[in-house]
Amino acid sequence: MKTVTAESRATRWFWPALVGLGVVGAGLRFFLRADFLASHPLAAYPIADARTYWDWAGRIAAGQLTDGQPFFSAPLYPYLLGLLRACGGGLPATYTTQILLDLATAFMLAWIGRRRCAPAVGLLAAGLFLLLMEPAAASLRVLAATLQLPLVCLVWVALLGYQRRPTWWRSMLVGGVCGLLALANAPVLYALPICGVWCWWQAGHNWAALGRATVVVAAGLLVISPATIHNYRATGEFTPISSQAGVTFAQGNTPGAFGVYTPVPGISAKRELQHRDAWRMYQAATGQTGSWGAVNGFFFQKGLEYWGSHLAEWPLLTVRKFYWFVSGHHYGDIYAPTLERDERLLKRLWLAPLPTPWLILPAFVVAAGVWLRRPNKFLPELLLLGLPLLVVLVFFYSPRYRFPALPVLVVGCAWALWQGAQWRKHPARALAVGVALVVGLALGWGNRAIQFDRLESGRPGLYAALGLALFDAGRFEESKVQFERTLALVPDFPGANAGLGSVLVQLRRIDEARDYFQRAARDDPTNPIVHARLGQVLAAQRRLAEALPEFQTAVQLDPTSAKLHNDLANALCLGGDRARAIEHYQAALHLDPEYTEAHVNLGIRLCEQGDRADALQHLRAALRCDPKCVSAYREIARMLLSDGDARGGIEALRRAQELAPADPRLANDLAWLLATAPDFSPADRADA
Repeated sequence: MKTVTAESRATRWFWPALVGLGVVGAGLRFFLRADFLASHPLAAYPIADARTYWDWAGRIAAGQLTDGQPFFSAPLYPYLLGLLRACGGGLPATYTTQILLDLATAFMLAWIGRRRCAPAVGLLAAGLFLLLMEPAAASLRVLAATLQLPLVCLVWVALLGYQRRPTWWRSMLVGGVCGLLALANAPVLYALPICGVWCWWQAGHNWAALGRATVVVAAGLLVISPATIHNYRATGEFTPISSQAGVTFAQGNTPGAFGVYTPVPGISAKRELQHRDAWRMYQAATGQTGSWGAVNGFFFQKGLEYWGSHLAEWPLLTVRKFYWFVSGHHYGDIYAPTLERDERLLKRLWLAPLPTPWLILPAFVVAAGVWLRRPNKFLPELLLLGLPLLVVLVFFYSPRYRFPALPVLVVGCAWALWQGAQWRKHPARALAVGVALVVGLALGWGNRAIQFDRLESGRPGLYAALGLALFDAGRFEESKVQFERTLALVPDFPGANAGLGSVLVQLRRIDEARDYFQRAARDDPTNPIVHARLGQVLAAQRRLAEALPEFQTAVQLDPTSAKLHNDLANALCLGGDRARAIEHYQAALHLDPEYTEAHVNLGIRLCEQGDRADALQHLRAALRCDPKCVSAYREIARMLLSDGDARGGIEALRRAQELAPADPRLANDLAWLLATAPDFSPADRADA
């Protein structure tokens, strides 16, 4: 009689059990998604980097595939998101797609665990992944993390397939998926030549193997080449994927750094504004305009100077980054799921209760006891785990930077638990796994005791984020409460004073808004947007003598902003200085030739000076930029009517009134003209 072993039983039940896990995992994830959409303000109004990605994808969906600047982030995620938006998908569809990507990741992890160790390890890996808090929360965010996980698994699967049978088409597959992962996580670019060398060794390290390795690298470079070409056309410089690594390096290696994101004075926290601030700092320090590469190198040099001048501190900082990697649970530089659960914003996050730090040390036991002993065989695991760790050690800890290591950590932990269960065969290894599990659990208690990675430390940031989301939703009273909660905890929290000022403007409490904008300007004197908003509030109070310097300061801080030039020009017009106003309107249009509002404003001022031909040209340009621009039609109507062209003026007013049927002034003006203009038919009078 044939003996049925435990392993053969596990093999028999592997696929049914995996399908069952997938069904349960899908049910839990979609249950969590329903709760998120129903009760969380950030579900409909993403903030920070998520807002940047969402707006970027919107421009792509509208046909604006490039913006004339190099990529400041790995571009694959926003372009795929743009494709989803172009097909009519909104935020709920995005979350659904990302949940499906998570389920695909779980299935691939099960296959990898089965291939690398045993069927039980594969099933355990899938189960652990579906219980992990971080991927469950990340699937409900507009961030590249959820795309990175299945791509990491695809690279892993491709490398294992090549290891089993090194063929030419598998060489292309390895290079292609490595290139895709690099477009979603730029540091992977540096792993591409390592994969090539490993593939050369696996294929017999001869001339034929060298050809296959060359194919690996060439296929990867071919996949990333569209990003490289885009960056070269934008800058004239060689930038393989993204151009912001220098600023990120400085943010993790600067005086006062604690191993996590540390703001560099003068550099905005908003990704899309960091280019502007970096250029301004470079120009102030060197007196030169500089290229993109020079600015990036400047900030790398600042980080290296910190290392050189703090020889006793930066090794300790590196140890602290490593400790963040293995124990970080609550901290989040954009989102903090544990804090949102504590605030009852993610009430059903208990459906994914497993914190990442519990998996890390057991996975390290397997890495040290199995993978490092046979690096030739297990280089895929070592590479996919080591690269995110290296990113954290060189730059700074963020849950997003640790995130690409999750697949390897999950399989490694499942492998460790499987070995621990076989303690009779491997008692020493089982003991090490048990110690790692205990230490991993104890790190959380230890962190609470030493006040490290405190849950409370993220509360002001969460309240400020909620304030921004509620402001975008038009829920101004609720937004006000959140900003007030932020300032009660941290009176100078970045952006909170300005946020509360913006809310008070909407609530028509201008005097109070001015006070908060003044505080914001004192706390962040290099922020041009704050100065511009303070100027707008002062202008609304008819305190023009105080408002003008604020607008001028804003333009001095950011001379590349078309909007700030337009705002300054408006203020100059209020002060009667129309000549200088025209100069700034022209500067705004030089920076952004498609700026509709500046075209209209310049048209009005030129008309006032008697330059009617140029005025009409700018008003028509405004309509080319925005065919639904009501103010352009209104001004064209005024010009035509003053020239005696009643018919043309009325047609322009008709078009404006069709676009803004609720505007009583437009309806009144059109009715008066139809009723009083000579040579009009009875039908026109009836329309009046």
